[in-house]
Amino acid sequence: MASMRRSANQFAKSFDSKQTECSTLHVRGADNIYSLYAFDKIVLAFYSHFEEAEAARTFDFVSKDNQLQNEVIEGEGGLKELMRRLKT
Repeated sequence: MASMRRSANQFAKSFDSKQTECSTLHVRGADNIYSLYAFDKIVLAFYSHFEEAEAARTFDFVSKDNQLQNEVIEGEGGLKELMRRLKT
């Protein structure tokens, strides 16, 4: 994961020299998707397998990324709240 994160950051920087970190990375295969989300010092990684290749091809990353951000990271009882509690 660390190698993939470094590669994603390097890739993002190649398009915009001011972009130092890539916070979301998706790698789509024929029937699977690997997703990496980084924030603060936490990295979430998901591997998803789809029974039908069409489902992987048409998967809506934007809506799922927004849902993850709102519910898992920012939401009540989410990871950001957990991190604040652990620091105190």
